This record gives sequence, structure tokens and C-alpha cells, in this order.
Amino acid sequence: MTVNNSGVRVSSNGYDFLESYTTEIYGERGSFRHNLERYVYSEDFQTACRMPKSVEEIPELSFDLIKQQIQREEYFKQYCQHVMDVFSQRAQAGILTDEDYLEVAGIMGLCPGHGDWHETLFPHLVDLFVSGEEEGEAIWQSVESNLNIIRVMVTVMCDGIRHGQIINHNGRNMLSLGYARNYFRGENAYYSQSFPSMYRNMPADDEEIMLRRVTGHLRMIEFSLWLNSLSVVKSWPYGDVFHGALAQHYGLPTNGIDMTSDLKVALFFACCTNDNGAWRPLKEAEYCAKDARDSVAGLGGDSRYGIIFTAPADTANMSMTAQIPELHLASVTPVGIQPFMRCASQSAYIIEAGYPYDLYQDPSFSKFKFRLTPKICEWIFAEMDEGRKIFPVEDIGPFEAIVKRIREAKRFSQRAFDNTYAHLRLTCPKDELKNKLQQNGIEIVAEDFCCSVDENEALEQCYRQYLEKKRVDISPQIKFRFSI
Repeated sequence: MTVNNSGVRVSSNGYDFLESYTTEIYGERGSFRHNLERYVYSEDFQTACRMPKSVEEIPELSFDLIKQQIQREEYFKQYCQHVMDVFSQRAQAGILTDEDYLEVAGIMGLCPGHGDWHETLFPHLVDLFVSGEEEGEAIWQSVESNLNIIRVMVTVMCDGIRHGQIINHNGRNMLSLGYARNYFRGENAYYSQSFPSMYRNMPADDEEIMLRRVTGHLRMIEFSLWLNSLSVVKSWPYGDVFHGALAQHYGLPTNGIDMTSDLKVALFFACCTNDNGAWRPLKEAEYCAKDARDSVAGLGGDSRYGIIFTAPADTANMSMTAQIPELHLASVTPVGIQPFMRCASQSAYIIEAGYPYDLYQDPSFSKFKFRLTPKICEWIFAEMDEGRKIFPVEDIGPFEAIVKRIREAKRFSQRAFDNTYAHLRLTCPKDELKNKLQQNGIEIVAEDFCCSVDENEALEQCYRQYLEKKRVDISPQIKFRFSI
């Protein structure tokens, strides 16, 4: 349990406490190391496409298979919500029994249940495979003798997947979007590489790379300093404002790679493109041949295919908590519900990456391709209401115009420079760095980023009106946490 700046008690996402419970009941079968090894050395992991060198190595999905997986993802999300609703109703009525806790633990995959392991909410957390009745009986006896731990474990994990709960994830407090089964990313071609936007088209010279990184972080930090000046950000009552994710989702190049827990969101980005500020499905001429798009062909890519990256959420969370170098999987960070609404509409998660990082060469993710066709592109465009479901109409005045100004800026404040210098742990003298930046057209000035009082007030007035129309007040349920 932590306390945020407003004095609100904040729950965890559950994983930082879970292993103490599962090992108490199951011993080695409940340890994160054992279950990460079980996942990483499984046939499903070993035979999946992990680090492809060409598009031919990536397995192909049909449109029917993609729609089946979308239905499966939606089923688990609805099933989880149903379980949470019933559990909460019975808890509020004070009628929860040991059988209820065992039922929910079985649904979660935290003890033997009625269904197969891969049909549980968390299929990788506990090793419940048995070789015979005697082994199964021993596991069940351990469960029955630790019903108090089952109760606490279920409560902890329920809090971690409850929509609208303030939780702490890797040191950041946020208003949770709820249960995530898998992480996804969609790209509308095979580009042969997938870098954070800040690191694309990097030069070959080491010093030029360093200056490009410094300039990129200057923009991010200048944006963050300006964002912190807004009263709507200062008064945000639901955890920490995730400046980097907001910068990423509103058009600033960052060191982040967008992920989502919603396969339909990923599919939209794999089938559509932004054309002069408006989203549209890809046209047949843009994927009729391998080299149909110059921007793809120039990277040695293939315009004919959309690409889906995916990884289980429970294994990623275990890896982040366990911190076992040889079993490290990508750290996918939830963005949560933020002051501006685009992130939540996209069920946003993010990989905060260093340089260099290529998603294609990260074995944490399986890679799949699918043939782009008018049928699939037009279907997902319609399913997402022509993009409005993931790019909600936000009447927030000059916000995007101000972000555009920061994106194109050549002058940055001394505060942004000092923060960037410390954040990147640079060792060259500051004056020398300023001179090198100036030679590249970047100037460091005393004053902060110039945004007029009228612009800020117009933005805040629009945003207040937007919230009055759109946001539902949430009263997060906070509980104390105890670890065995």
C-alpha cells in the first residue's frame, strides 16, 4: 500500500504481493521463476515467431482467425467484469463464503477450478498441472488448509483488475482501466523494424545520435513542464499524470512504443492510415504489391501485410516484479485514465524503451502478419466508427496547436535543458553541449516555453466544459495490503 500526494491510499496491481501467497500454498509451483520458466520453455513460446529477419518467417493469420481472437478477447473482458460485479455485490451484502472465494480463485487460475488452465483469467501464474490423482489431491489439501490466504489473494487480484481503481504500477499511481489479458500492437505494413518514434531515422555518428536524443528529450520535458502548469493537471485527483504517454498520444516523438490491451485498436492501426489529419482505411493501391508504398519499400519492408505483435499480460507483470535477468520479458506499462481522453479510448499501454530498441527483435512478443484487403480494412474502420472510438472528439481548444509548436520548436528553456541533462545522465560539460546544440540549430534560453495566458485559459475552459459533459465521477475502492 502506498499513499499519493493527496493522501489517498493506493492499491498495487497485485503482482508485488502475489508470489508470497502462491509460494506459501504451492511451494515451487507458485514461484514466479518457475512459472516464467514454464512459459518461456513451453512449446507455444518456443515455436512462435520471436525474432524474424524477414516477412516470410512471420506466420500468417486469416481474417476469420483474427475475428475469432477478437471475440475471445472480448469474452474474457466481459467474463471478468461479470465475475467482479457478482463478487462485489456479494461482498457489499456481507454474504461471501469460502466457496465463493474458491470459485473466483479457480476462475483466476490461482487454484484448481472447473475449467482448463488456458480458460482462466491468469493462465500462467500458478503451475497446476498434475501427473496423477495423488498429486492433485495434495494440491487441493494445501488449498483447503490455506483458505485465509485464498481470501487475501483473491481480494488483492480483484483490486488489481478493477476498472476505476487507483493502483500503483512500477512506482506510478494511476486510475486503472481494469483487466488486460494480452498486449497488442498493430502496424500497417511489415517495416522490418519497429523503433520508438524518437529513434527513427537516427544518424550513424555517435555524437549526432546523442544530440538527437537530447533534442527529443528536450521536447518531451518542455511539454511536461508546460503540462504541469495547467490547473487541470495540477488538480488531477486520480494518481500521477503520465507526461510521456500524453506526449506520445498527442504527436510528440518519444522513447515510447504504443501498446494496447484491445485487439481491435491494434487492428485499426494495422489497417488504416492518417491522411492530412483524417483517418481512413488503406486503399487497395497501397497494399497491392510489396513495394506499393515508398516509405515501406525504403526500409526493406512489405506493403502487402499488416503486422500484429502480442504478449500475455500476466507473464509481463510477473517478469517486471521478479526482475530475473535471464527470464526478462518486455515491461509494458499501463497508462490508465489520464486528464486527456485519447489514451483511455485506445486502452493504452506503453513500452518505455532505451536506445536502440527494436520490437521485432524483442522475443517477448509473438509476431503475426495478415494480408491487407478491402474487406478487413473497411470492416475495422467501420467497427471503430471511422476512428472516433479511439480518437474521441475532444473540445480542448488550442491544446494540439500548442503541442505542434513544441514539436517544431528550436528554442528550449534552461529548466528543460537542466532536466534533460540530469535525466540522460550526461557527462559532457553543459556549456559544451549547448554549443553543439546551437550548431545544430537548437538554442537554450532563460525563459520557459512561451504559451500565452489567454491560450492556457482557453484550453482550461474548454477542458472543464468537456469534463462536465463526458466524465463520470469515480470513487476508487482502496484497501490495505499485507504480505505473508
